[in-house]
Amino acid sequence: MSSFDSDGFNRPPAIYDPSRRRGPLHKDMPGLYWRVKSGNVVVYELKFKVGGELRSETLDGMDEAEAINAWRLARPAHERGEVVLSKGDKTVEDAVDLFLAEFEEKVGMKLKKDKTLRGYRSSAKHLRRVYKGVLLADLTGKAIENLFKQLRREGLAEWTMVDVKKVLKHTLAKARSEGWIRFDPVADADPDYLPKQRVKPGYAPMLFTNEQLVAMFETCNPIYRRMFIVMALTGLRIGELCGLRWADVIDLTGEDPYLDVTSQLGVDEDGDYDQVDPKGRAGAATNLSIREVGLLDGAVEALKAQRAAEWEKGFGQDDDWVFTTTGYNGRVASGQPVLPDNFRSRGVKPAAVDAEVGDVRPHDFRHTTASILAAEGVPDFEAAAWMGHTVEVYRDTYAKAFKNAKTRKKNLALLRRSSFNVVLEAV
Repeated sequence: MSSFDSDGFNRPPAIYDPSRRRGPLHKDMPGLYWRVKSGNVVVYELKFKVGGELRSETLDGMDEAEAINAWRLARPAHERGEVVLSKGDKTVEDAVDLFLAEFEEKVGMKLKKDKTLRGYRSSAKHLRRVYKGVLLADLTGKAIENLFKQLRREGLAEWTMVDVKKVLKHTLAKARSEGWIRFDPVADADPDYLPKQRVKPGYAPMLFTNEQLVAMFETCNPIYRRMFIVMALTGLRIGELCGLRWADVIDLTGEDPYLDVTSQLGVDEDGDYDQVDPKGRAGAATNLSIREVGLLDGAVEALKAQRAAEWEKGFGQDDDWVFTTTGYNGRVASGQPVLPDNFRSRGVKPAAVDAEVGDVRPHDFRHTTASILAAEGVPDFEAAAWMGHTVEVYRDTYAKAFKNAKTRKKNLALLRRSSFNVVLEAV
């Protein structure tokens, strides 16, 4: 006999009562029951009638909250007449295949990016290898711990394991939505064994002085020098820089020159490239990477010189790339864009080494730009918009990395006073 409380629950008795050994848990949760076993142990059961046949499953080891969650996962499928309370034949590989197939479909619909899919496929190889033939029903928290113990023994980097964990969580979420599992085994794993995103040992964001910028401009391969200058004085991401077309360069000879950043250069695993959505969320209305970036004098002069060089090669029209490869050894310039990897490995890094600045990433120049904005007292909202970030990310990732405001102001003053003439000589 059931007795529902005002909140709709009919919980099992706190003290064993032979007249109340089982009952429905909640009046609005048909199919979810509790049963009191010997020793006053409570177990929960799912009972659904499908096609006239009663199906039931005991939820061993679950407390009330877990049982309700299991009911919620099973109930929608039951209402469609498709309930299968336990799909014990499904493997981890089945779930990985399903997740990647659906993600690939989203890429085809331009909802997700091909670069992300390639990364997920690479990470999924480790899941397929370690969990080959493993049933989802056997994937416990302990099995998750053992996965990352094994990957650490094999010497995988922490960042690589973070990517594996990300794919695993997406895969298990898909398995839950299909009703193949009832709960997330990652939640049962000891978090100390799970990989965490950490700053690489010894890495600190770099803030370049005026002298360092000048030295890098001078030592940079002339093919990439103007490109280097524009990146250093705007804080563009490397993909945004490589993906610029001349239509994105606004009012270059006027009083308010700026870059209209609406895309970036995407390169797939075969080396094919195209203009794709900028970094961030797919929806243009919410993508903060779509923005206008003002140009300092040095960047303006570099772009003027670049356009003259492109005209000489037969390009430089609105639909042409701003920075194109250079013909050599009798080859005619193709008008193809400079690829990010080439600019990074042949332009930025060698220039920094030759200038004795050290191991530099193109992204480090964004830290310099953000620091200058902070030093000059540009409001956080406007500075974040310049960088293509939320205010929170701007504060946490960039501006807070630099603590000496006086040094920043000094560097900015030097940059504004002297870089223009130096850049003119460099271009």
